Amino acid sequence: METKKAFKAFKYRAEVRWTSGRRGETSAAGLPTQAISSPPEFKGEPGLWTPETLFVSSLNACTMLTFLAYAEHRGLAFSSYECSAEGTLANVEGKYRFTEIILAPKVAVNSEPEVERAHEILSDAHRDCFISNSITTAVKLQPDIHVEDPERSRRVASGRL
Repeated sequence: METKKAFKAFKYRAEVRWTSGRRGETSAAGLPTQAISSPPEFKGEPGLWTPETLFVSSLNACTMLTFLAYAEHRGLAFSSYECSAEGTLANVEGKYRFTEIILAPKVAVNSEPEVERAHEILSDAHRDCFISNSITTAVKLQPDIHVEDPERSRRVASGRL
């Protein structure tokens, strides 16, 4: 008989507090307090984190951290990961919602054979990211995975090009 793996449930807490106008702050135990606002297009203050940017950033961070865990577990040799994310907020049937988020990760691997492995690991991370699995928004992945030229990296690291 096969034994089923028991998974734990985790709880995370965060607080918000109104400070003035369309501004407030969010906090959680052991973390720095963060100023938040509505976005300027909804009469908020520019230059502050908004629920919209936090939402898109949360998905982006979850995908990256899942990729990092999988890459470590599978022994992927890579030298960099960065990803831009863009979410489209649209009015659908009278309510605003994110209709699409595009993730554009750029991953530099150390050799040509690692390119396909990186694509597979990134695809698995995209599939398994718990934020992505918790939302109804369409999430599209547009990866750029390439082999890093070790000679160029050494020149850049030393300040020469």
